[in-house]
Amino acid sequence: FFQFFLNPLDAIPPPPIEVGDSLLTFVEIPDSVKTIGSGAFAMTNLSSVTLPDNTKINGNLFYKCPNLTEITVSDTNLNYTSENGVLFSKDKSALLICNSNKTGEFIVPDGVNIIAENAFAWCENLTSVVIPDSVTSIGSGAFYECYALTSVNIPKNMTTIETGTFLYCTSLRKIELPENITKICYQAFNNVSNLENIIIKNPNCEIYPSKTTIFNDTFRNGKSVDYDGIIYGYENSTAQAYAEAYGYQFESLGEETSPVLSLGDVNGDGAINIMDVIKINKAIFGKETLNESQLKAADINGNHMPDATDSLSIMKYIISHQFPEN
Repeated sequence: FFQFFLNPLDAIPPPPIEVGDSLLTFVEIPDSVKTIGSGAFAMTNLSSVTLPDNTKINGNLFYKCPNLTEITVSDTNLNYTSENGVLFSKDKSALLICNSNKTGEFIVPDGVNIIAENAFAWCENLTSVVIPDSVTSIGSGAFYECYALTSVNIPKNMTTIETGTFLYCTSLRKIELPENITKICYQAFNNVSNLENIIIKNPNCEIYPSKTTIFNDTFRNGKSVDYDGIIYGYENSTAQAYAEAYGYQFESLGEETSPVLSLGDVNGDGAINIMDVIKINKAIFGKETLNESQLKAADINGNHMPDATDSLSIMKYIISHQFPEN
């Protein structure tokens, strides 16, 4: 049993104590602390922590803290709030840290827009995460070393699988990436040793050119295996090109058939809302590529290309429920 009391100071750098100090069970953080660095209390036996009102954090402070059940934040804290041991931004638009001892299924609350970098990292007994379509971004390493994770869905309004998002998710066997995913970054599925099927629905998805982007990195029957699962995608897609480049097995989903989308429903979710405006704006600034069906849905002014006028027309439709006449 070991307690750690911090003298008044402005910041706690990463890490202030020896990482892996299993004797540390309690820490009292004074109000004078303004910032705490990522991993500051990693690999300790802390069971609860209270964040002072004026303290800001930089990343996951508590990874591999198996006994941590409570992250307490007062109602007067201007930056954060907590619920069932999970730390959120004050307005709950960002999920910042899930404590390491979470088990079973976790349902991300509707209204969360961002799952932060390393938010679920080292939650070794988490088996399933349900993510609402309100989420538009999942940070790098978000599920790093979630060894028991078998099920996770990818929401309709995010576009990128960031670097190392599912690194060492060794129980994950299947994942489907919907059409809205336009980019898979370096080592996104590295060391996912039991991944059998990955379905890539976007035929133009940018896949980082490395065999470790999708990688089992294991031994089977005494032989080293890079990836012995199946990559599914459309004919002549980037998924097919990636599989062929690294000698991975590819199975076709057939010829791409773009669904017919209603005018204004650019993301294909059946509604015309601000997410369609965001999708058009990303296309305008070259951050995203629209398929043929999406281009037709975005072309409000009939000039055959997404532009600011289309974006403004959808904004007006959200307010008035009527598109301007061309």
